[in-house]
Amino acid sequence: ALEPRRSQATSMLMSMLWGARNEGLREPFIASLEPSLLTSGWTQTEDGWRLPLWRAPAPASGSGEPVILAPDLGLNALCFDLNSDRSLVRHLHNQGFDVYVFCHRGHPDAVPPGSGARIDFDAIVAHDVPAAIETVKAQAGATRVHWVGHGFGGQCLVGHIAHDGDRDLSSCVL
Repeated sequence: ALEPRRSQATSMLMSMLWGARNEGLREPFIASLEPSLLTSGWTQTEDGWRLPLWRAPAPASGSGEPVILAPDLGLNALCFDLNSDRSLVRHLHNQGFDVYVFCHRGHPDAVPPGSGARIDFDAIVAHDVPAAIETVKAQAGATRVHWVGHGFGGQCLVGHIAHDGDRDLSSCVL
């Protein structure tokens, strides 16, 4: 589900264009990717939405402190784990953190409670963010979480803090 699908002809054309535009550059256009550390899970909001929540559990030797990564609109969990040598998920995991990637009700895999379900910023802040934080705290056995927000993921955090959500947070980065 995290792997993009591309035809061989498209890949070859893109590689040729990459080589033509980047003459002498030795880095390949298509990097060899390792499987993602992320495994799929779910969280349930109080208004009935079922939302994807990806996880890379902390290694046994780590502290296990939970970190929630929240991507911008249009990005998926893989944006934080694209390449093994440029992966925020892997870096945090190697530092001993329990890493999660937040998805809200606007995500294509989110399951609404029924027809006419509300998808807007206020609903995401009021229901999705608290549900993800509570699920992460329960799974990690923690009282607080760290939050790393990119674009819209950072805006969701600001909205959460504005509604007295700071009690759940150890730290945050936008």
